[in-house]
Amino acid sequence: MALKILPVFGRDKEKEVVKLFLKHVEIVEKMALPLQETVDATFKDKNFNLVAEKSKEIWVLERNADIVRKKTATLLYEGAFLPMMRSRLYDFSGRIDDVADTIQDAVNIFHYLKGKKIPINLFKSLHKLGETASKSARLIKPCLQAMFDNKKEEFDKLVGKIKATESEADRYKRELFETILFDKKMDPITVQILMWIGKELSGISDGAKRVSDTMVLLRVMNVA
Repeated sequence: MALKILPVFGRDKEKEVVKLFLKHVEIVEKMALPLQETVDATFKDKNFNLVAEKSKEIWVLERNADIVRKKTATLLYEGAFLPMMRSRLYDFSGRIDDVADTIQDAVNIFHYLKGKKIPINLFKSLHKLGETASKSARLIKPCLQAMFDNKKEEFDKLVGKIKATESEADRYKRELFETILFDKKMDPITVQILMWIGKELSGISDGAKRVSDTMVLLRVMNVA
């Protein structure tokens, strides 16, 4: 079997779009490490200078992701792929970029915790949320590569991992919210910031799952 979305007959625009998709998810993969380092710097080391450095690093990567998306959109508008597939791929590019945006949004919140008192019993849930978010970001690239290489078994396995990680993130977010809402010692601003962080971190895993769902749809539509 072969995927029709793969470039055929030497069409340069289609080949370039495929390269850009792989570059796009590679950027998301690169964002996973500074994301995890931000979580560790906040809750383990309380090193907010490092948090600021990682925020700048993420900003550069997210800007690069935007550039790649614009290049992809330009090629699609210029006629790469057939019209129906073109619109699907444009939406797919948007979903990948949503993950990059959510990572940046999450990292940008952490500096608001400087000087805040955070109960130790919240650290586990927050750290686990950071781990699942980073893991989700790292799984997208190999999943897309498996789809392009038509490695069905590997692709299905990676899709399953992304779904399982998203479920883990939901569980940790629920645990975090339940703990926060029943803690009467935290001030309202700290509660709001922590819930905001929990929402964004779990949103990264949600976004990765939406990307994988789109990959499944593309594969089903285009395997012949």
